[in-house]
Amino acid sequence: MYLGYGWRAKIAQLYPSGGQCDFEVQRMAPEGVQFVTTRLTFTRSGLEDDHKLVDDIEVHAQLGADAGVQLILLNCTAASAVVGPSVINGRVEKATGVTSTTTFEAVLAAMRAAGMKRIAMMPAYVDEVNRAEIEILEREGFEVVACGGIPCTNPLDQGAIPPERWYEEALTLLDVEADGLLISCAGIQISPVLERIEAAGCSKAPSSRPDEKGPGGCNRRGQSDGSTGDQTTVRITSTLPCVALEKGQRWCAPSTISCTTDFSRPGIEILSSAPSE
Repeated sequence: MYLGYGWRAKIAQLYPSGGQCDFEVQRMAPEGVQFVTTRLTFTRSGLEDDHKLVDDIEVHAQLGADAGVQLILLNCTAASAVVGPSVINGRVEKATGVTSTTTFEAVLAAMRAAGMKRIAMMPAYVDEVNRAEIEILEREGFEVVACGGIPCTNPLDQGAIPPERWYEEALTLLDVEADGLLISCAGIQISPVLERIEAAGCSKAPSSRPDEKGPGGCNRRGQSDGSTGDQTTVRITSTLPCVALEKGQRWCAPSTISCTTDFSRPGIEILSSAPSE
């Protein structure tokens, strides 16, 4: 974990006002990378609230730009998915002149970099948000084969869930036949258990299980063909796309990609992939 001035890169993080876990990205930052946070009004976690989050995004983005940042990030997975990265980035860049990105773009980039097509999803949302995100992911070419998670109606509840609860919930999804696990929400305590989730995903082969309903109205669809194989577990929550730090060097964080060895794809280089103590 780096705590100090951003001599290598400064990133403005636009974060929901009720969110408790804006520290997660800084925990994963390499030396010289600093996140400065500006908050946007958000006290409930429904679809209407996701859309309202960006009502005054230009004002908040300019506050972040005042810190002399090189990048502005809207760090809310669901809101950036349902509003749309192109809409958000267009408004932020027009208002500030600073390059903009969103969590959802990073979700897509990370899953594609890992070669994921069939995914299990572990969100912290209510049913309507789960369904909207699944529909958007499927339009992007992914198949959500299982959905668990812990439904929360507001960001205070999301942030209060202990990391161990997320670890236990992840274990219920690791025997599903999928290419990886998407942990979807930038407002949860997840970094302390990421390595344990990934270790469990790399060692546990999928097994047969009947269809069953998961939290939030999502179907958990288990494997039925009896085949086995390791899963790729990808830490995507709060992920940033690759940020240019120096000429010819990129930092893709806080994504962790496990159970995969092909990092040779263009533009993909993991320099810092897990929280450092």
